[in-house]
Amino acid sequence: MRQSTVTIPVVMSLILVLATLSLAKVPIEVIDQSEDAVGVKLVYKVKEEFRRSEHFRAAETDEQHVKLILSTMDRFGEASQKGYATMYAAIWLLANPSDSVPDYYYTSTIGYAGDSRIDGVAGTLVAQTDKYFGDWLRWK
Repeated sequence: MRQSTVTIPVVMSLILVLATLSLAKVPIEVIDQSEDAVGVKLVYKVKEEFRRSEHFRAAETDEQHVKLILSTMDRFGEASQKGYATMYAAIWLLANPSDSVPDYYYTSTIGYAGDSRIDGVAGTLVAQTDKYFGDWLRWK
C-alpha cells in the first residue's frame, strides 16, 4: 500500500492545533466590590482559585473575556455580630473589548457565607464559572 508523504505533515499539524486548543485557557476578570472583611476574603479566595486553575487565566483588556463581578456586604447590621458572615451577589458577563458594544449579561446568583464557609463558596463560584464557560473556546 502506498502512503502519501503529505499525510504525515497534515496529521502532525492537526495534532499541534488540537494540543494548542486543549492548553488554551478561558480569560477571566474578577471585579472586587466587597464592603466587608468576610467578603474581602471571599473575593481573594475566588481569585486564588482562578489563578490555580488549569482552565482559566487573567484576561487582557483588549480581548473578549468572562467578567465576574462579586459584590458583598456584611450579613448582620448589628455591631455585635459584624464580621461573621457576608452576603454576596455574583454576576457573570461576557465582556467585549470594544467600547461601542456593551458587556452581555449571562447570569447571576446571590448567597451568604460565614467565615468558616469561604473556601467552599469560592470553590462553588469557580465551579459555576467553569460550568457556564468551560466550552468558551468552542463558541468564542
